[in-house]
Amino acid sequence: ILIGVLIVGLGGYLVMRTREADRRAAPVKKFISEQERVAEGLKEDKRILSLPEEGVGAPATAVVFGALIRLASRQDQFARQEALRRATSKNPAMREGAVNALGFFDDEEALSVVIKSLTDPAPSVRTHAIEGLGHRMDARREKALMGMLQKPGMNDQQKIALYAALIKTSASPAGKNRGISEMVRLGVSKGNSE
Repeated sequence: ILIGVLIVGLGGYLVMRTREADRRAAPVKKFISEQERVAEGLKEDKRILSLPEEGVGAPATAVVFGALIRLASRQDQFARQEALRRATSKNPAMREGAVNALGFFDDEEALSVVIKSLTDPAPSVRTHAIEGLGHRMDARREKALMGMLQKPGMNDQQKIALYAALIKTSASPAGKNRGISEMVRLGVSKGNSE
């Protein structure tokens, strides 16, 4: 009888430990599923970028924008090539996504396109070029952003993007402080005018 009780007790203990192990393993399974979900999403993003830009079956510009950003933020070279190609599109919304995505790359070609886009005729493209410069920290980006501080005629959206980019990317405390002080100054001036 004692041996039977021990066997039943040991069996119950093992069942309990197995259930506990299963509960602990569940988040790992969920994480793997999450990784698989992300991989499938990135695969779909590449498919979207492979579709024709115009005509039947062409994805909406916002869908392309999202695909470019998601892939570029992961340093995907296909996204880099597509962004470089789309940076000269006739469609300003397409150029917005392209220059913003190119900001995630640190090669000379991508950075040159982003900096050149700071003078795009469309204000929204200039805003996205500023945001693109804010994706990575380096001296050339900071210099381009600091140069924008002197540019007349920037709208409030561009100024906010510029100050936020300076705060995020400046290697020097002076650049970060300048971004913060300009952001505060803009907020105060807007608060006083309302």
